[in-house]
Amino acid sequence: MSADFAPGLINNLIITACLSFGMQFVLWLIHMKTRDATLADWWWGLGYATIALFTWFNTAGVGVESRKLLITLLTVAWGVRLSAHLIIRSYRDKWRELDRYENYRKAASKNVGWVMYRKVFGIQGLMMWIVSLPVQVTQFYLVPTEIGTIAMIGTALWLFGFLLEWGTDWQLANFKADPANRERVLNGGWWRYTRHPNYFGEACAWWGIYLVACDNLAGWWVIVSPLRMHYRMAYRQGLVWLEEKMTSNKPGYADYVARTNRFYPWFPKPAVQPDVPTQAAPVAERDSAR
Repeated sequence: MSADFAPGLINNLIITACLSFGMQFVLWLIHMKTRDATLADWWWGLGYATIALFTWFNTAGVGVESRKLLITLLTVAWGVRLSAHLIIRSYRDKWRELDRYENYRKAASKNVGWVMYRKVFGIQGLMMWIVSLPVQVTQFYLVPTEIGTIAMIGTALWLFGFLLEWGTDWQLANFKADPANRERVLNGGWWRYTRHPNYFGEACAWWGIYLVACDNLAGWWVIVSPLRMHYRMAYRQGLVWLEEKMTSNKPGYADYVARTNRFYPWFPKPAVQPDVPTQAAPVAERDSAR
C-alpha cells in the first residue's frame, strides 16, 4: 500500500495538526479578550481551505496533479463559501455572539476559559484535522494516474450537496431578513422535505469528497471524515436544543416538526393544523463542530 503514496504524508499530517490546533489556540486567546467565540465559526470553513492549500503546495511536483487540484478546489470552494455565509450572518445579527456560546459561558461556574477551549476551540481543532484527512491523503496518491469513475461520482455528489447547502442557506437568510416572517415557519422548497436541508447538503458534500479519496482504494480508511461530518450534521445535541427553542418561540413550529423529517429528505406527513402559515423555514443557527 505504501507504494501508492508519495513520501511525506506523515510529515504533512503532523504539520496540519499543529496548524489546526495552533490556529484554534490563537482564536481562543482572542476570544478571551473579546468574550465572543463566534470567530470559531468564521474560521471553520477557512481552516479546511487552508489545510487543502497547504497540502497542495507541500506536494508540489509529486502526486497526480489533476486529482490534487480537484480535491483542493472542492474543499476551498466549500470552505470559503461557508465562512463567508457565517460572517455575513453575524453582520446581519449585529455581531451578536451565538446563544450556544453564551450558554456555555453562563453554565461554567468557574474556569470559563478552559470550558470554552474544551467545548469550542479545542474540539474544533481536532475535528477539523480528522475531517480533512481525505483532502490530505488524496494529494499524496501516485496511482491511478488519471481521475477515475469513483472520483467523478464523488464530484457530482459534492456538487449536489454544495448547491443544496448554498441554496437553502440563501433561502433561509432572505427569509430571516424580512421582519414579516418573524413568527412564521418556512416549509417551502427543500425545507418542505427536511427541517435542515443545509445540513443534509453539507453531509453530502463531504461524502463526495470522501469518494474522491476512494479513487485509490487505499483511501477507504478515511471514512472517519464523512462519518464524523454526517453525525455532526444529523445527530448532534445542539439540534435538540435549537428545535426546543424554535417550538417555544414560533407558533406552528411544533406542527412543522411533526410533519417534516429532521434530516433525511422525505415527503411531509399530512398537516396537523391546516391553518398554520405555509410560507417559510426555521431560523436555524449553524452549529460549529463539536
